[in-house]
Amino acid sequence: MREQGRVISLGSAALDARLPWRGLPQAGLHEVRGQAALAWALALAGRVLAARAPGMMLVLGPPKTLMLYPPGLVGFGIKPEQIVSIEAAAETQRLWALEEVLRSGCFVVVLAEADSRDLTVSRRLHLAAEAGGCMALLCGQKGGASAALTRWHVTALPGEQRPVWRVALQRCRGGPPSEFIASWDHDALRLHPASLLAD
Repeated sequence: MREQGRVISLGSAALDARLPWRGLPQAGLHEVRGQAALAWALALAGRVLAARAPGMMLVLGPPKTLMLYPPGLVGFGIKPEQIVSIEAAAETQRLWALEEVLRSGCFVVVLAEADSRDLTVSRRLHLAAEAGGCMALLCGQKGGASAALTRWHVTALPGEQRPVWRVALQRCRGGPPSEFIASWDHDALRLHPASLLAD
């Protein structure tokens, strides 16, 4: 089922207000970078799966790199049976498979390890995600021009009982960059703002 215009709440009105859509557009491309990129991407994926239940998630990466620990996924609201995994060694293969999967509309969220490389490639991925009504979460290291709706840089901070991250929204289509500290609530399956930093 393809739905355009759906916005996924981060679970906090204060965090949603940092985005021009008052939440995160579900159909489109979002880039995530930094030492805690995978954890942040899983938190966003968990929010999507909660809003679009029942739904499926695809994980796409090089062989033996995106090794997801099932009990850890449950803490993000992701059930192991909701995940389909695909491995491809060459990045060109991953980008091709990613575009085809996004356009298919078979998944509500796709998490991939790849670099969008340039504006043309990222635009194709974004348009495919829009067509399929899917959130594409692209974890990579290279920056550059991009058609992604958002680009995040996330690092982990010490936390006693829950993950805590310093989050930089480096690029946001239609809105300004911002930075904040947030934690993930495993019980409520949502984000909490610990500190909203100056823009």
